Amino acid sequence: MKLGRIGVRPAAVDYVDYVVEGPDGDLLCGTFRLEGSRTEDEARTFIAGRLGEAHGMRVSWRDVHLLQPAS
Repeated sequence: MKLGRIGVRPAAVDYVDYVVEGPDGDLLCGTFRLEGSRTEDEARTFIAGRLGEAHGMRVSWRDVHLLQPAS
């Protein structure tokens, strides 16, 4: 399953939902709290880095897809 870029720009401090397509095609969903003003690509890079640090996942920022911010 391939996902397209949705193009959500997160707010200055907000929770943002994401979906990651893993190398094996599995999808991982979650929510991150983002602090500071970030562009979409900066948010995607941050999330990919945290997944690598916390879970040892090798994820490219290009595989992170932002969804509507959580309320």
